[in-house]
Amino acid sequence: PLLTSFKSHWQLTLPILQGMARLLEMLSEWFSNTLGKRLLEHLCMWISPEGPCGQGGNCAWRPGEEAAVAAHLMELFHLLPRQAAVFLETHEDEEKVEVEMDGKREMQRVVKNRLGLVVLTIELEERLASLRLMVPAPRVMTSPYRQPLTHFLNKYASEAVTYFLDLSRISNDRYLSRLLDIIRTPVALPLLQQLLDSEDRILPLTTIGCEEACQAVGESPMPAPNPDDTDAVHMHQMIEEAAPFNALHLLAVMVKLRPAWMAGQRKLATSLRARWNSKGRVERVSREGLLGRAQMLESKRLAKCLVSFVHHDRKDVTPLFDLVSITLLRSVVNFAFLEDFCKRVVPEQWSVEEKRSLLAQFVRAFREKSYSQDHLEKILQMLVMPVVTHSMDKQQQSVLDDDMVSSISTHLLGLAEPTPGEAQHTSNDGTQKEEEGPGVMELDAAPATGVKVSDNMFVDFLRLATLVLNHTPDLLRSRHRQILAYGWQMLKRENAAVTSQAYLLLAFYMHRFPTTDEVAMQVFASMLRCMQPDTKKPVLREAIDMVLPVLHAREGGRPLPPHNSNNTGEGATSTVGRPDGKPSAVKAEAGDTAGAMQVEARADGAPQGRGGGARGPSWVRTMKKVLTEELASLGHMALVWQVVLRHADLFYPHRAQFAPSIVHSLIRLGLQQGTTTENRKLSLDLSMLLIGWEKKTQQQLQQREAPQPQEQPGMKRAREGPSPSGSPAKAIKTEEGAAAGAAAAAAAAAAAGAAPAPLPHGPGTTPAAPGGPPGQAAPGEEADTWHMPISLQDQVVNLLVRLALLLLNATEPGTVSKDEEVGLQQQYALGLLAEAATVWPNCNIKVQYLEKLLPTHMEASAKNNPQPLMLGQIGVSCTVPPAMLTTSLHIVKSLLQARSLHLLQTVHTLVGKLVEPCQQTKSWPHVKELCEIVRMACSWKPPKGEAGTTEVATIWSDVDKVLERQMTLASRDVGVNNIPITLHGHPQVLGGLCCSLAVLETLEPLMPPQRMEAYTPLLVRLLNKIVKEMTTAAQMQAQMQMQNAQARQSKPIPLSVGTAEGPEYGSLAWATAACMRLLAPRVLHNNDYRKAVLSAVVSLVVGMTVRFLDPALLLEVLKVVS
Repeated sequence: PLLTSFKSHWQLTLPILQGMARLLEMLSEWFSNTLGKRLLEHLCMWISPEGPCGQGGNCAWRPGEEAAVAAHLMELFHLLPRQAAVFLETHEDEEKVEVEMDGKREMQRVVKNRLGLVVLTIELEERLASLRLMVPAPRVMTSPYRQPLTHFLNKYASEAVTYFLDLSRISNDRYLSRLLDIIRTPVALPLLQQLLDSEDRILPLTTIGCEEACQAVGESPMPAPNPDDTDAVHMHQMIEEAAPFNALHLLAVMVKLRPAWMAGQRKLATSLRARWNSKGRVERVSREGLLGRAQMLESKRLAKCLVSFVHHDRKDVTPLFDLVSITLLRSVVNFAFLEDFCKRVVPEQWSVEEKRSLLAQFVRAFREKSYSQDHLEKILQMLVMPVVTHSMDKQQQSVLDDDMVSSISTHLLGLAEPTPGEAQHTSNDGTQKEEEGPGVMELDAAPATGVKVSDNMFVDFLRLATLVLNHTPDLLRSRHRQILAYGWQMLKRENAAVTSQAYLLLAFYMHRFPTTDEVAMQVFASMLRCMQPDTKKPVLREAIDMVLPVLHAREGGRPLPPHNSNNTGEGATSTVGRPDGKPSAVKAEAGDTAGAMQVEARADGAPQGRGGGARGPSWVRTMKKVLTEELASLGHMALVWQVVLRHADLFYPHRAQFAPSIVHSLIRLGLQQGTTTENRKLSLDLSMLLIGWEKKTQQQLQQREAPQPQEQPGMKRAREGPSPSGSPAKAIKTEEGAAAGAAAAAAAAAAAGAAPAPLPHGPGTTPAAPGGPPGQAAPGEEADTWHMPISLQDQVVNLLVRLALLLLNATEPGTVSKDEEVGLQQQYALGLLAEAATVWPNCNIKVQYLEKLLPTHMEASAKNNPQPLMLGQIGVSCTVPPAMLTTSLHIVKSLLQARSLHLLQTVHTLVGKLVEPCQQTKSWPHVKELCEIVRMACSWKPPKGEAGTTEVATIWSDVDKVLERQMTLASRDVGVNNIPITLHGHPQVLGGLCCSLAVLETLEPLMPPQRMEAYTPLLVRLLNKIVKEMTTAAQMQAQMQMQNAQARQSKPIPLSVGTAEGPEYGSLAWATAACMRLLAPRVLHNNDYRKAVLSAVVSLVVGMTVRFLDPALLLEVLKVVS
């Protein structure tokens, strides 16, 4: 009964097909291929034009199950007996068909094509869109036929691999895409394993169209077709254009699924490598924009396969060297995976032996010239340098053993082998002996390798030599003379990158091996002269930062930490350069039996010695000389000062030599027209450096003048004097570290937009040395007692004032500036100004800059806004830009905080001039800053024996005039031409009144009773006027609510909105509260004013006015009454 349902396809249902599947699982051998042929006939109905249900639509399955029924039909094929493998391919079958002819029925043989399962699946999938499928969300169309086909291919895996790897099918994307999708699924593991075992079938596909690959693996090329056969020629062309590239696609997927498989396929890797190096591939990369996707991705898929081979079989890394050549060509394909493998995977995951083998193979390739120069350069950059750098960082010095260092020195750097005399230069205990005997190198000699090297490769060679010298100096001890000569030879090249890297090599050499003073000073001077903005500054900066401590330790400074315990000798090759910074060729004279090298005389004629002579150490004199020579170049001068900034502790004992030059260059760096943001920031950093040096000096003087505790026997003294060798004492070292840390914290605070933190400081400055020029210490005076003369102090402080005013386009603190860097620099300058005023309280500040700017803005505002002139003849309203006002207030406050009589005498005229601009602003921070300034100025009490009362009296007088003028204007009812003056209608007048009341509240505790009594009548009139205006406004609002019933039921709107701290500044409520606070202690015992004040207060809290008052004002009333 079950088989009778298979006579017609429209009788099939899912339960019937599932039952047939269980039957075949138990009795598969009882069936023949006849059942398979019947199943194929049924499946062909799904690709017929009429569809599976035909025109009538009478089918046993439910609507929407068409695809499921076909999938269950295909699922039966892998359950058929072994002979069912014939259904994989398409065959021609002869069938007997009954045909009616001339009224008679006869049987005739008809040839039909029986489609294979793969072809049938392709046809069925193309018709999926026409079926009524129930697609789940998200709406992704998936094929229900892939899994049944996968089961069939797994059972006949060998036949399936042969079927798909056929030339005609591997060239067809329809077959390839199905195969790739199937092997990516976990169900297709048997088929994938069969593909992995079919190297002999895949290998010929990779050699198609590539003669180099055929020769490499010994495969014969594909025979050419008969030119007369057009179809054969077309098929041959199609195979060459698609088959090898599709085979590479298949290989790439297989390698991705099984990464370790490629390691055992050496013959296949040889074919892929030959294809990579073929001329045809390079030609295709050059025109990849005109190629198809498979051909365009040929190089990427080859690279992925070869990378997998090298990663799992690391004996031969030459395929990886070949792959680096892709970086020499322009390609739209992303090869980031190759760079990541070379720069990250190889250095991090390979063992020490494997890394050493890689380096050895590169040296051999370089010596044998296996690749072009550009190719070798890329290998060096992408493989060799990352491997060596990572190995040295991870303390894997064994990667560079003695043989490897010898190969690198001889074959890459071109250094000659050390002579027996040089080999004996190092004694048995590791110390270096004094050089004797001949053997001086010719510095102009070409590299021993004979390979032409570009500048970029020289840079990499120098980096490699620097790494070796830094991490394994013992291996280069016998070749240290050749390393020094190699570095000098590289300095002759005109490329800036090469010379910068050569300087870094020489710096490491000086740090590791002893050199004469002439060599060290020539290297240092040449470095300083070669600093240019267009050179690689980080490299040269690193070299200078390494040389300076070496020179400092040589000439009486702190000793360097022992990097190499075996390096204790003093002998070294003496090679120097010319004064212009370029190295000179140093040759051994014929009559010189000792083999010493000729040294050019120093241009400045400075005495040679480790102490540096009376003019300071040699490196200080060299620094000043170079600075004088390059003074005309602003860029070079900036680079030199950056060196001083980075080594502030080293230059501190010699600050008398550099401070005058620093001060004189500040204007060029910070105030010159068209200066850059970097130079302006440098001028501020230099100012901070000078201030830090001065604070440090004052701190040391304080410690010297402080009484020392009595030293107990056996206890170490807390502070020692200078040691005989010239090294600073331990206490001085601690102070230098503390000052450097404080300077770094100040720089970090400035970068964050805040004022720098205060540095430790002491009392005032000391005058300049008698009889000497400004900025120079007296002969014989110790370095740590030198102070900047008053003239230099004035220049630094006035520069900070001008910079703060110049950067006025920065917005107020707490807001976003258009140019954030400019805003940060202004905050930096203001913070430094506060520090400078504390350190140098006797400096002369030119307040003319502020006095000129304030009247200019006030006059311009008065011309643009003449309306306030009509309010009355008492005072003229003006407006100053907020940034200008903020800067002015900050400058004056910083100078007053120094508590210096000299600074008070300088800025006392500015205090009164700042009150009127603040009266026209509604900004409470400005008014609060002004109140603090007025409080500090009016509360200043000069020490005994000093003047200062005159300046304070002037400030009191100026402030009184401005306050009285503004309060009188606000208390009047009418102005000029009988124009009414109302506080509510004139915000400028109200703002001026609020500012005046705030200042008056600040000064109240400092005022004598008589002076405060003079303001009482004015305050009473103001209180009554304000209350009257508030009552009138409340009545008008009440009438409006009565006219609108909806508004009457709504919540009353207050006249102003305050906070928990009090009424809003600039409102009538705030002015009312200020007047009540000022009058409360004075009017209760005065019968003339008591009634007026109490009536005004009562009118606020009774009637309809209270509904519209600010709750914060009611709290103020409660406080005053209590």
